[in-house]
Amino acid sequence: MTTNRRITEDTAQGVRIETREDGTRRLTGYAAVYYDGTPGTQYRLWKGAVERILPGAFDSLLASGPDVRALFNHDSDKVLGRTRSGTLTITADTRGLHYDIVLPNTAIASDLAVSVERGDVSGSSFSFGGAVDEWRREGEMEIREIRGFGLVLDVGPVTFPAYDATTVGARADEPPPALRCHGEPVEARAAYEAWRAAEAEGRRVVVARGAMARARAVQVAQRLGG
Repeated sequence: MTTNRRITEDTAQGVRIETREDGTRRLTGYAAVYYDGTPGTQYRLWKGAVERILPGAFDSLLASGPDVRALFNHDSDKVLGRTRSGTLTITADTRGLHYDIVLPNTAIASDLAVSVERGDVSGSSFSFGGAVDEWRREGEMEIREIRGFGLVLDVGPVTFPAYDATTVGARADEPPPALRCHGEPVEARAAYEAWRAAEAEGRRVVVARGAMARARAVQVAQRLGG
């Protein structure tokens, strides 16, 4: 199963450092936001195609108690927390997937806290697989709606959520979404091709891998294990 990444950079509710009453230093943010009808809450896949995460998309996964890591820049050598150890909490609210990290007493975490407080680090991202999705068309725009996830591997802050080749050719009349894909959206492209093939045959298709996606997600999690 392909692992995908999406990046969120929200100046209103971005990454924050908080010191709680118990003395713990927390790093909080939104790894993903739900689509609320505005361009800033959808992800650009490629020219003429966007992805929208629908409210409730994380509910089933969270109910299963997934073991998720908090990483800086998706780097497995820069671990900030983990749900299994109680140092990372991920919850879904009306806005999206929120994370709360109890920062460790490490040089990486200390340096990151300074960078967040200075405003040098303001983006968040998450890695996922096994999306349950549906495609449709609105005018000239093709829409991927994600209704569920088979797996979330990691969440956390990212330094530089730069646009890649999939966003360079955006049309001038398309409002630029604030949310971005990281790398080639391989899984989205495969789902898109399946939808187009079905559409050509005159039938509606929901590219929802459901139980199969979840089974593949479990296999990936077991391989990563620990």
